[in-house]
Amino acid sequence: MAFRNAKLIAFDGTHASGKTTIIYAVAALLRCRGVHVTTLGEPARASPFVDDVVIHNTGDFDVSLELDIFAAHIPNILRAARSHDVVLADKTPTNVLAYCEMLIPIESGTRDAEMASAMDRFCRTWGKVYDAVFFCQDHYLVERGGDKYRARVIDLQVQADGLLRAEHARLDQPIIEMPRALDIGERARWVVVRMEKLGLIEGEY
Repeated sequence: MAFRNAKLIAFDGTHASGKTTIIYAVAALLRCRGVHVTTLGEPARASPFVDDVVIHNTGDFDVSLELDIFAAHIPNILRAARSHDVVLADKTPTNVLAYCEMLIPIESGTRDAEMASAMDRFCRTWGKVYDAVFFCQDHYLVERGGDKYRARVIDLQVQADGLLRAEHARLDQPIIEMPRALDIGERARWVVVRMEKLGLIEGEY
C-alpha cells in the first residue's frame, strides 16, 4: 500500500481468545531480535461508548458504539505504520462488523442499516492492507467469567467465532488459524516462525 512500508499483522478471534496476550508475547520475541515493532490495543478498551454500556450500565450495544470502535482501527494503524517496521494489531474492523451483526437488531431501510452497509463495503477494501491475519482459536470457560468488558458477551464465544470466520470468508480475507492449546511461549514462537515463512521478517529459527 502507498501509505506505509510497515508489515501489518492482525490477531483476530472471539473475545477472551488470547489476542492481547499473544500480541505482547510476539512483540517481545521480535524486539529481542531487533525488529522495530509496535502493538495496537483493542479500540473497544478506549471507547467511552463501551464504558457507558459495560462499566456504567447506562446504555446498550448499538450502531454508534460499533461505529466508534470500527473507526478507531483506521487512524491507529495509519499512524503506527508511519514509523515502525512491524505493526501488531488487536482485532480487525471485520471483527467489529461481525459483532455488530450479532448484537444489534438492524432494520432494513434505516440509517443504521446504511451505516452497517458502509462498514461492510469499507471492510472489503481495508482487509487487503493486512499482510497476515492470525486467528486465535482458544476459548475460555464461561464459568471463569472475565472483566466487565467481557462479561456482557462471555457466553457468546462459539457464536462469535463462527460468525467471524464466516465474515472473513465472505469478504475474501484469508486467516491463519493458530494451533489450539499451546502455552503462550509456544504460540508466540509459532507465530514468529510463520511470519518468517511468509517473508514478513528475516528468518532466524
